[in-house]
Amino acid sequence: MRFRPWPIVILAVLHWLAPLGNFLFSAWLEGVTLAVYWAQFRESTDLLGYVDFFLLLPIGGLAIYSCKKWSYPIFLLVTLETVSVNVMTWRQSPELFPLPLLLALSLLDALFVGYFLLPAVRAAYMDPRLRWWEAQPRYQIRLPVRIKYPGRKGADRGAIANISVGGLMIGTSAKLDERADFHFTVLGRHYAVEGKRVYQRGDGPYFCGIEFIHTEKTRRELTRLIRALRILRFSTRDREEQLRDLWRWALTLVTTGKGWVPELSPGVAPAKPRPRRRTLKAVRSLPSPRESVEENRAKAA
Repeated sequence: MRFRPWPIVILAVLHWLAPLGNFLFSAWLEGVTLAVYWAQFRESTDLLGYVDFFLLLPIGGLAIYSCKKWSYPIFLLVTLETVSVNVMTWRQSPELFPLPLLLALSLLDALFVGYFLLPAVRAAYMDPRLRWWEAQPRYQIRLPVRIKYPGRKGADRGAIANISVGGLMIGTSAKLDERADFHFTVLGRHYAVEGKRVYQRGDGPYFCGIEFIHTEKTRRELTRLIRALRILRFSTRDREEQLRDLWRWALTLVTTGKGWVPELSPGVAPAKPRPRRRTLKAVRSLPSPRESVEENRAKAA
């Protein structure tokens, strides 16, 4: 998956659309037309009320979509404020905002908070390495590539699907070794870059992700190439591919029940805690070699 996790996208969109839903739902609860409710809302609402009604939940949606460390406290504050406003509305107008509705909305908010406290979801927000969708932009190109191995004559052939400063996505008819030299021509200029295979899928043809092992020269050349592709407005993401990715996610969710929680980026594991170092105080508390020898002699006696 190269795109942002769909559950996060859907939850963010729901928060962005929440003011419209709240407006329609409130008008329905009061049994008035949208025009009448809007007139009543304008007369009885101050500036802070406008911010609370129209901006609070979209800000929460922005925090969800951004998927940064600061997203967590922002989302929790927005949720807390939303629950507080709902309780105040229930106290002021229990006939229009009954207790069962308050409990249902509070349960929904609790489910949202619980979802973002799941380890895999929390890891995506706290560990930038797991946000695979924030990788360097990959430009869609369809060009041949020759794959050469050190000490071996000849070359395998493949086709480039996309390219970035950091690597390639290629298709081949044969499996790739772990490391190789990749030769390709883009915009009339030849490039030769060493790379390593980071993953390989399929049973023939094979789809391989390649990470470049740059020298200063090749990094400079690839940076210039990517800048040229950006200026020439090469496509970075195929809209049809994104729709197919959404369809695959929905199909997997319906048929297997999986997909609610983002999968960790392939090849990246959460950081392990570093082993605890002995402090100077702990080292001093260890017996000296002389003390150890004397203790052993006493035991032997």
